[in-house]
Amino acid sequence: MASDNCQPKYKNLNRISSFSEQRYVTVQLMEQVCMNDEYLKQFCDRLEFLSPPAVRKRFNPLLVDILNSYGCDIGSDGVFFSNSISEEILIDFSNTDLINTDISDVIIKSYLSNGVVCNRAELPQHTRSTVNHDTANVNPGEKINAYWYIGYNKEKSYQVRPDWLKDWREPDIHSIVRAQTFRAESSGLLEAVTLAIGQTAGASTSNWGCPLYVQIWPTRMVEATKMKWDKTQLKAVVDTSTNVKEKIYEPITIDENGKSMIYNPLAEGNIWPDETSPGFFSIVFNNPCRVTEGEHYAIVMFSPLSNGNGTCPRIGGWGLNCETHKYEEGDAFLSNNNGRTFTRYGRSDANVMYYSQGKYTPRDFAFQCNIVDYDEVYDRDVNYLYLKPILTNPITHITLSATDDGDGSGSGNKHIVYQYSVDNGHTWIDLIQGHKTPISTKPSMILVRAKMWQTAANNGVTPSIDEMIINLTTEPAKEMYVRTPYYRPKSNNMLGANVWGRINVPFICDPQVNCHAEIIHDKIAKEHFEIITVNELDNYIYLKGVDSNKIIDKSVNERLKYLVDNPSVIEILKENNVYVKPDVYNEVRYEFGFANGLQLSNSPSYPIRQCRIQPKYEGIVQNYGEWLDYTIDYDSDICTFLNSDTVDNMPVGSLVIEYNPIFLTNITNDELPLVLDYFEEEFIITDDILESRSITLRCDAVDPIRKVTVNKDTDNEIELIEDTDFTVDYATHTLNFIITDLDMELISVELGDIVHVVYTPNLEDAGISIGYYATRDENASSQQCKILGNYIEYKV
Repeated sequence: MASDNCQPKYKNLNRISSFSEQRYVTVQLMEQVCMNDEYLKQFCDRLEFLSPPAVRKRFNPLLVDILNSYGCDIGSDGVFFSNSISEEILIDFSNTDLINTDISDVIIKSYLSNGVVCNRAELPQHTRSTVNHDTANVNPGEKINAYWYIGYNKEKSYQVRPDWLKDWREPDIHSIVRAQTFRAESSGLLEAVTLAIGQTAGASTSNWGCPLYVQIWPTRMVEATKMKWDKTQLKAVVDTSTNVKEKIYEPITIDENGKSMIYNPLAEGNIWPDETSPGFFSIVFNNPCRVTEGEHYAIVMFSPLSNGNGTCPRIGGWGLNCETHKYEEGDAFLSNNNGRTFTRYGRSDANVMYYSQGKYTPRDFAFQCNIVDYDEVYDRDVNYLYLKPILTNPITHITLSATDDGDGSGSGNKHIVYQYSVDNGHTWIDLIQGHKTPISTKPSMILVRAKMWQTAANNGVTPSIDEMIINLTTEPAKEMYVRTPYYRPKSNNMLGANVWGRINVPFICDPQVNCHAEIIHDKIAKEHFEIITVNELDNYIYLKGVDSNKIIDKSVNERLKYLVDNPSVIEILKENNVYVKPDVYNEVRYEFGFANGLQLSNSPSYPIRQCRIQPKYEGIVQNYGEWLDYTIDYDSDICTFLNSDTVDNMPVGSLVIEYNPIFLTNITNDELPLVLDYFEEEFIITDDILESRSITLRCDAVDPIRKVTVNKDTDNEIELIEDTDFTVDYATHTLNFIITDLDMELISVELGDIVHVVYTPNLEDAGISIGYYATRDENASSQQCKILGNYIEYKV
């Protein structure tokens, strides 16, 4: 239709007289129709091809987070229900992925043996001194000279491969790694390292896209030609004034077994960015390593998938050009290949694309080691090593074998007893090594622990565990949960309300099988609950509905009677996240705030990251374990503590539950591919909605709501106005109708009306993970669910 004689030019044809009655049809009129069509065609082309593009990241086959998945088998063309009849679990303490460090008492230690890093579980030792901070390169009053970036090589095109998401240690990641060697000034356990970490330039917060990982490696001594800084050339040159070779300690990258040190460091910890100004941050190691006075080690720093225009960790230190006193016992090192090889000092980063920090080559980084010296006296109390809950297929038998230094519960002075529980820790049953123990209840979750203690006269010995192997005999899975690793796209500053485009998470189900998907947000939600007894009720008399006359100057029994006679007060307190501990009144136990569990305000994803309480008065922080101390109903978002002893012994204080929230759940095949930046929902007004005067949206919405229409596309269509006809509680994504007639208590909708809501989902520019939950009926082991590869789109 387009031609040189028909340039696109739009004109409203309604203004042409009687066109609808087909009169005055002229050449000029038809030319205008033609130009209108060409205008519309070119406008559609601009929408399709010139609008901001969406990048699609495909995961085929599906990438699975093994540690957070269960009941599944991974095939070449999909993920399926597991029909396996056996499973082996190895715990070698090279990392703490399978250890419940929150509630374990024992210590995981790392040490060098013939050039190989070994790890084992031991009893804790008694502290002999305070933390020693002498091993450091931080001089009071000496200003940090510059910050150098750690992360994806900014001279390479940023990309994320599925195998990189699965394991950040992959050697082919284009990762810039920094290291700082040092000499230990005292012997003991290196429990933490403090570093100067800079924030993204010009940004109040950071979206690194990857944690900062910090490891401790051994070093070796090499001799090299002495160098000095040349101010005229602005680089290091050979020092011709001396023939003396320099002794340099460089990181050992390969152990005696030929394995990269990145997979088995002496110690490892990590942190995420903090929404504060640059400063010093301490990285605590879950498995502290023993260091020896006078020996040299390396602090190695990674953040392989940190992304985008400076949004990455920056490590503070001093350049070679700096006139300040150099740290003589170590140097800064650079790796361009994710820690496989290192170069002393490295290079200037002044010309690196998108990066204007680190103008000169780094000389050494600021650091401080926290080394604790211990007596050779071990704890005499019984200590426990808890494994994380094992979720798998229905279990019929368990067999445990271990490489350890212990004597069981009999003779000797080093004792280890292995135990399991299938009733959430209420009952623990001893395991005999190598013996196949039957389990009649066929649970899909089992807890395993090691009970360790010593009875030496001088307390100078410790039982230890080097390795545990658990073999389970199982039946085909009845349920499975599949999680993908978090995908964090490279993103610039905020593009709008939502950087995400679409997702496609297809699956195929046989009859008798149910499956749905969910989107999990890569952020940490923290729920705070104030745990009190009746003695602390005075602090809450300001709440509406709480009668101060029944509390002030009243005895414990009088306060208990008030709560028993007025259960609505308990509900008022719970609405304000205040939970009264159970107590006994007239020989009857009342659960009070704990009767129906603790209600979370968001939907958590499995597993809960942490549950701990900070005592208000005396005492230390106490941690609680999922399945052992409490369970979560992931359908109703309720936390329930499993036994009365746990609650009775809980101190008064602030209970904090941390988790990754679910952004959207119950995603079915019918709505795929799912658009993530534009949602439409319809609600039929029922008696329940009229009574509550509210409707709940499917997910968090961006403020304001785009549009709310009643009885759309009918003669009775009306549009409701936010803050006039309704309000929105964006924290709970609830739309509340405003009463328009106080006498009649009328609202803007009636029974049977259809409310159409359009809004933008408030999915922040962070990472997302996909979870799949599937079940199959009893005796339907031949029925399958096939989870296919997926894709995620984001806008650039």
